[in-house]
Amino acid sequence: MRNQALYRQWQILQIINSRGNRGVSKEELADRFSVSKRTIARDITNLSSCYFPIYDEIKPESGGQVFYFLQERYRFPEITFSYPEMLAMYLLYSIYTPINPFLYESFKSIIDKISDNVNPETLKFMKDLQNYFLPDLYPYIKEKDTDKIMLISEAILNKMKISFDYESMQKKKKFCITPLGIKFYHNNFYLAAYYQKRDCVLTFAINRMDKLEICQEKADDVKFNIDEYFHQGFGLYHGETFWVKLQFKKEVSRLITERNWHSQQKITEKKDGSVILEMPASNLQEMVWFVLNYGSNVKVLEPDELKNELVDELIRIHKLY
Repeated sequence: MRNQALYRQWQILQIINSRGNRGVSKEELADRFSVSKRTIARDITNLSSCYFPIYDEIKPESGGQVFYFLQERYRFPEITFSYPEMLAMYLLYSIYTPINPFLYESFKSIIDKISDNVNPETLKFMKDLQNYFLPDLYPYIKEKDTDKIMLISEAILNKMKISFDYESMQKKKKFCITPLGIKFYHNNFYLAAYYQKRDCVLTFAINRMDKLEICQEKADDVKFNIDEYFHQGFGLYHGETFWVKLQFKKEVSRLITERNWHSQQKITEKKDGSVILEMPASNLQEMVWFVLNYGSNVKVLEPDELKNELVDELIRIHKLY
């Protein structure tokens, strides 16, 4: 995919630059990224077309291998930020602290560079402004989960499979799957992955993965659209799509109309002040949980399967108390 190629080319550029006058061989790059030498040559051509001064040499002492170098006097251009850009970066650093654990070093480096190049008054203003933006999710992101996300990301970019022990609500099982994409949802990270044994895409909670590692096995070639997969219906878990029709009382109608529950939703306002919400869903249990959040302020109109499951759940709750 194009994004993978761009990421690989950026890594190649960094490697060539870090090697200085030693260079790096085409064969080493091909092995490192698990692609053909022809692909590496194409990557170099693309980088050269973007005006990065890369040249190649054949080293007889290395068996005639092709090595790549950057011109000796070339330096990566310095990147400067405007005042609004610096302010935006500071606010992002504050608001999106949930991603800090696995982007911490890079993000912190950017902030440090900004801090070193602005006057004390501007720096104080930006730091004071940070205090007015409170992140709500940071405490829920565990450090061990960020390590897993980095490993999964590496596997996706390098088209490799991963293996792990997974503890579901029923049992613990070992999986070897092709990771496809990650979604952050309700204070947790979830992975969509292709499971060859069942020839389907499954959703895994990353915090339930144990003994996670990259396999020495190439990923399956799967056509996958992460947006379509996770947003086909309301909720997180994927299944056969069905439509729901819910009527909310006047008391909570504003809570429903002011939010976007799904890209295909339809909201109808009634004369009595109630509203009807129609939207696709992909998991019956998730819809039960959603309806229960609004208690007696919502009535299920369709489908009958949701009505029946909700009644069964209410009976179980009644027995519990």
